[in-house]
Amino acid sequence: MAACLLSLLAQRGAVDINVVVVANGCTDRTVEIAEGLRDAARAAGHRLSVLELEEAGKARALNAADRLFRGDIHVYLDADIVLSSGALAALHRALADRPEPLMASPLPIPLLPAGHLARGYAEVWMQLPSVASQVVGLGCYAVNRAGRERWSEMPELVADDAFVRARFSEHERRLLADECFIYEFPSGRDLLGVLARWREGNRELARLSTRDDPSVRLRGALATFAARPRLWRWLPSFALVSAAVRLRRGRSETWFHARRAAGGARAAPPRLWVGVAARGLPVEERLLASLEETLTGVEHTVALLEGSSTVPPRELDGRELLLILEADAPLDTRGLELLLLVARRFPQAGVYAAGERPGTGARGAPAAWSGAAEPPSIRDARIASGSLLLIGPAAWAALGERREAILLAHERPALLRLARRRGFRPLQLPAGQPRRLGEQARSTPPSTHSSP
Repeated sequence: MAACLLSLLAQRGAVDINVVVVANGCTDRTVEIAEGLRDAARAAGHRLSVLELEEAGKARALNAADRLFRGDIHVYLDADIVLSSGALAALHRALADRPEPLMASPLPIPLLPAGHLARGYAEVWMQLPSVASQVVGLGCYAVNRAGRERWSEMPELVADDAFVRARFSEHERRLLADECFIYEFPSGRDLLGVLARWREGNRELARLSTRDDPSVRLRGALATFAARPRLWRWLPSFALVSAAVRLRRGRSETWFHARRAAGGARAAPPRLWVGVAARGLPVEERLLASLEETLTGVEHTVALLEGSSTVPPRELDGRELLLILEADAPLDTRGLELLLLVARRFPQAGVYAAGERPGTGARGAPAAWSGAAEPPSIRDARIASGSLLLIGPAAWAALGERREAILLAHERPALLRLARRRGFRPLQLPAGQPRRLGEQARSTPPSTHSSP
């Protein structure tokens, strides 16, 4: 919850944000965290309201929020979603002052599962034609005023996003690939529970005589991948998981409750200790100027790292993150922003890598958002390629005495192995600019944002 709200309050652009947090039958710290950010919201010029409902139920929560506020643009967010800093401004440009009904969403970027079966399912599912270039929902979607008039109240359904999506034809949906939101793809038993919920939601939509949600249609989709050999090794996992869901009885609420409880991050913005790894090379002033501009509003310290001074002179406190920046690489500002978002959303990972090294391009670094052969995603780091390396305070402390020698020798594989042995899950983030599968973002005329 804290990470979600902080990403809302950190939005850039002249947008008026009215945040409504609905705690529907919550037994965690949702209300406490939200109330604790009221002053921060007020200081940023935004409004934050908190509703407490005794009974659980997402449809009931969405309806309560809509009754409290009906604005020009409604953005619906799950509590575990974090948005890039320009997401609300992009939704505003796409939806505001448009007379026709529209639905829009930023580009979803998932943290892929670690398990082979769930990972294989995710790899194939992300490239289904009805998912790869469509507004799917996944915990973040928005509608304009005319679009919100397509329904009166949200019915008691499992899949609210599928219900809303079914109200709009394909040409009325906008995937805003210039901005993104981060979510976690489920794994293990939770994945089976989520897929069972999707299937049940589709059956409920059929009973309501509404259009089916094409994002969950699997029949015939495998033929799409005949020309994509990289995916062939994942097809058995996809088929096994799909078959297991069809044989499953009932549905699971496990993932829903786990996601609601996952928002216990500290409700304080991070503080960065930034080390620019010069390695005897001249550090360009424009690199430092770009870094300072990117970190506007983020408390930070910048130091040039030469010789043995490649680490902070002390332990990091609970808020601090250590960022190692390569001096001979152009600053990937979008990569840095995504790095901080992911570190805040998934603090248990401990180590994060992003950006591109000079001259590497798409082959030497993770798939860029622009021109990529596959959708962008967050994956387990193996070699930690890229010009940006971020280490959280818990991982920094757990690495112990070996951390300084490893960083001094620039041995990233050794750093990752040590972090994994200490119980962390190092992550590799996509580099480059956000575009879905090399497509150009759909152009939409520009034109405030409201967030129930």
